[in-house]
Amino acid sequence: MADEADQEEAVAAAADKMNCATRTRPTSSQPTVTASQLKENISFTFVDGKRGRLSREEVIFHLINHGTYHRGAIGHALDMAVGTRPADTYNVFIHAAEPERRN
Repeated sequence: MADEADQEEAVAAAADKMNCATRTRPTSSQPTVTASQLKENISFTFVDGKRGRLSREEVIFHLINHGTYHRGAIGHALDMAVGTRPADTYNVFIHAAEPERRN
């Protein structure tokens, strides 16, 4: 299992990639999150009314992972309907957004 420094580096790299993907870079007027803030817990209420608590880092992971769940479910529905799946992978996205990275 990766140690905490490796995890923080991976989160920073992912955040940098997301900024790159949207063609924005953090500026002094944009909020930033520190590694220690990513570890802070956030309390919330689930849709079923039960209470929960996740770190900010876990919330970000959930948001990223949740989208993949829906994409997979839609892909399955398209397969069942004999539809054509769109090219929706990160590789296709990054090559469209940054064509200079193609060979």
